[in-house]
Order: sequence, then C-alpha cells, then structure tokens
Amino acid sequence: MSHFRLSIDMNMGNGPARQCRAISREGLRCSNPRPSGADLCSTHERQRIDFNRSRDQYHRPPPTSSSPSYHHRTASATSAYSSYKQSRIEAMDREMDALRSQRASSRSRQMQELDAEIAALSANNDRRRDNELHASRLRNNDLAEELSTANGVAAGLRSDLANRDAEIAALRAREIETKRRMLATDEDVKYWQGQALDYEAQGRDVLGQLGDAQILIEDRESEAKRRADDASYWQEQALDCEAQGRGLLGQLEDAQVFIEDGERKTREDQGLYFRDV
Repeated sequence: MSHFRLSIDMNMGNGPARQCRAISREGLRCSNPRPSGADLCSTHERQRIDFNRSRDQYHRPPPTSSSPSYHHRTASATSAYSSYKQSRIEAMDREMDALRSQRASSRSRQMQELDAEIAALSANNDRRRDNELHASRLRNNDLAEELSTANGVAAGLRSDLANRDAEIAALRAREIETKRRMLATDEDVKYWQGQALDYEAQGRDVLGQLGDAQILIEDRESEAKRRADDASYWQEQALDCEAQGRGLLGQLEDAQVFIEDGERKTREDQGLYFRDV
C-alpha cells in the first residue's frame, strides 16, 4: 500500500459513499471503505501515522552527542521544528476544516441535486407508471376484446364441432342402417329366390290346374250352351204358358162376371119370390 499518497478527493460524485479518499501516484483511488468522520481507511490511516512518526524520528537529533553547542543547536532546531510542526498541524487543521466545509457544502449541494434528481425521477416514474398503466389498460381492453372474439369463435367452432359430431353420428347410423339393410336385402333376396322357386313350382301346378280348369270351363261352356238352349226352349214354353195364363185369366174374369151376374140374377129372383109371398 506504499504506492498510495495522502491526497483528499473532494469530488463527491466519484466512487461510492464512504470510500477511502487515498489516491495513488498513478491516480488510482483506494476502494476500501472508510470509517464515519474519517477521510482514509484504517490501512492508509495507519500508514499516514507511521509516516509522520518516522518523519519525526528522522529530524530528531542523535542521543549520543554531549556538546553544549550541539545541544543548543539541537534545541533550537527542535524548537523550530516544533513550531513548524505546530504551524503545519494548524495549517492541516485549517485545510481539513476547509475541506470539511467544502465537503459539507458540496454534500448539501449534491443532496439538493439528488433531491431534485429524485423528484424528477419520481415524476418520470409516475408519468411512466401512468403511461404504462394506461397502456396496460388499453392492452387489457384489447385483450378482453380479443378474448371475447376468441370466445365467440370458440363457441362457433364448438357449435360446428357439435354439428359435425351429429352429422358423423347420423352418417354412422345411416351406414349401420345401410349395412343392416344390405344384409337384410341379401337375406330377402335369398328368401325371395326361394319364394320364386316355390312360386315357379306353384305356377307349374297352377298351369296344370289351369289346363284342367280350361277343360272344365269348356265342358261347362258346352253344358251352359246346352242349358241356354234349354232355357230358350223353356222360355218359349213360359211365354206360351204366360199367354195361356192370360187367356185363362180372361176366361176366369169372364167366369167371375158370369158368376156375379148369376148371383145377382139369383138374388133378384129370390127377391121377387119373397115379395110375391
């Protein structure tokens, strides 16, 4: 640490707070922390004390000399050095007081600047927070609209999906029904093929029966023709009988008239008889 020299850095803006103010010959600043109210860290403070102590020992007269003139010169030199040291200490105290005053004023100015900067940063933060809050609200509104739109689209998609599921279910049911009908149709075809064979056999039987019926019909037709001839004959006989009946009815009416006339004549004859009696 001997390459550092005692030099106070009054630029309060450089380095962190409570940092050692010792600066090296190369212009590098010590990075050690310093105690409260001190300008140097403990290491450089001990280095400064040791340097001052060695400097006092270097200027102290040798203790082995016994010459009065030497002692007189030594006492004069010691007194002069003491005066010099006292003046130097007072100068350093004044310098330290000036530095403390400058540091206090600089600190006050820096505190004011920091307060102004903090106020500006706070205002900027408030504006930025308000802007971000407004932008966030706008984004939330946009997101809400997008979410509403997405929900509508999702509802439409769910409805379409439900409709497609219903269509698929209907198609599957139709497919199952078609397969069932195809199987039933195959069974029906087999059944109707058997029925057709049965009907064909029955048709052959019916054709045979039809031939027999045709023969029977022909026989019946001949018999009917014969009966028709008989009917014509009997119809003629009926007409003759009807004519005879009408003649008989005429005769019956004539007889009835004759009978009535006879009865009337008889009653008249009887009336004449009883009148004469």
